[in-house]
Amino acid sequence: MTPYVLAGARLAPFTGISMEPMDDNEPAAEIVPSPLSRLDSPDLLKVIVDSALAGVVTMGEDGHVNGWGASAERTFGWTAAEAVGSRLSDLIVPARYREAHNEGLRRYRATGEGPVLGTVMEMEALHKDGREFPVEIRISPAAVVDGETVFIAFAHDITARRETERALAARVAEIAAAKASVEDYVRMMVHEMRQPLTVVTGYTEILLGQLAPDAPSRAELEVILEQAGEAGGMVEDLLLAARLEAGSVEPHLEPFQLAEVVRAAVARVMPRAALRRGTITAAAIPEGLRVRADRTFTRRILDNLLSNAVAYSPSAPAVDVTVDVAEDEVSIKVADQGRGIPRAFAERVFDRFARADEHNSPPGSGLGLYISRHLAERQQGTLALVSSVEGRGSIFCLCMRADRESAQRIR
Repeated sequence: MTPYVLAGARLAPFTGISMEPMDDNEPAAEIVPSPLSRLDSPDLLKVIVDSALAGVVTMGEDGHVNGWGASAERTFGWTAAEAVGSRLSDLIVPARYREAHNEGLRRYRATGEGPVLGTVMEMEALHKDGREFPVEIRISPAAVVDGETVFIAFAHDITARRETERALAARVAEIAAAKASVEDYVRMMVHEMRQPLTVVTGYTEILLGQLAPDAPSRAELEVILEQAGEAGGMVEDLLLAARLEAGSVEPHLEPFQLAEVVRAAVARVMPRAALRRGTITAAAIPEGLRVRADRTFTRRILDNLLSNAVAYSPSAPAVDVTVDVAEDEVSIKVADQGRGIPRAFAERVFDRFARADEHNSPPGSGLGLYISRHLAERQQGTLALVSSVEGRGSIFCLCMRADRESAQRIR
């Protein structure tokens, strides 16, 4: 179908159609062909080729150029008068690739096949001034004229893109090196801090073992031992956070019984809850339910969620643990009735060193939830804050992949 424009309209190259004003008494405009409206118009084809962002070149089977658009002049430096009739390989193909180029043409003439035809390639091209530069190029058979194939090539100078890629790669390498340096520094600091903490803990335990149960200084020594343990935990958190950020912590995914891990986590935290006359209730967990995750990661996440639930409850903590199964996913929810999380802080609760209230928060590194979310994601799960209301408590949810067979049996 031939496109048409209204009589009186003017189609200008690069600017499109501009309509001349018409008198109200004029008859309706006739529809007539525009000189540039035919799709096979040489003028229209020239406008399209010269306007292209990529260099457009046509070549015969003999390797000689028979079409060279203005866009090719801008890309390669040769004028159309210089290029047409010349061998394409002599103009834009670096010397080391010319034999392969010519061999490809010979193969096409002999077999009609060209492995690179129709594919987008990145390669080095030659400019008139002798410099090489990267191009993205696509060559395709365009037409058959007098029994010979005419090829058309679209070549785009990707120098700027390559420079951006190199700059980005260099920046990524710098960041990786910086992370590795930070991890090395943290490892060194952890090592230096572990040694004195180990000495403090060891001597305190020895002294406690030599004292009578009712000795006056026993309580002070127990505080020292407890504080040394907390300091050691913070040191280990720092090391683990650095390793997670460096990508050096890999999960060991395996199926295991979820009920055993949940009950063990509750048992570990229950003494702290009991000291404050609190409770931790774990609803019936389906026996035989297996998840595919990292057992150590899961244990650490649950310990952190339960410890936080107890620590951030003002008095008599009441913590509930529930497990839900939906298709191939298991959700473990830990709900408390504690102080809750301020709405403005909820979005940052998983950030490094995040603490809603520095003055009234329990001791800790501020890395617990940050580490827990990373561990959940490393084992192909998620950890999220489901809800939180100040003064009424919070609900966190750990989701993991269920072992499909055991989940189907339970449902």
